[in-house]
Amino acid sequence: MNFNKEYKNRFRILKGGLVSLVISSCLYGAPSGGLVGGNENSSISNSYATGEVSGENGIGGLVGLNSHHSTIENSYATGDVFGEDVVGGFAGYNERDI
Repeated sequence: MNFNKEYKNRFRILKGGLVSLVISSCLYGAPSGGLVGGNENSSISNSYATGEVSGENGIGGLVGLNSHHSTIENSYATGDVFGEDVVGGFAGYNERDI
């Protein structure tokens, strides 16, 4: 699956699991990530995101917010990440070990 800049709000909040997903795009807002804005009670595995991600706060290359009930395994993000507060190359705000 490959999205482009036209799909800016593809996964606002993820509740469930994703496996083997690839995203290449830009996303704007808060929280924002190259794959998903918020990862809640979900598992992300074998996934990656490429391209620029920008927004205000809670900005990450893969996920903007990763909740303490969620897991991320065997995944990565490449590309530039820009934001004003709580910004990370992989996760903007993380509540558990990745």
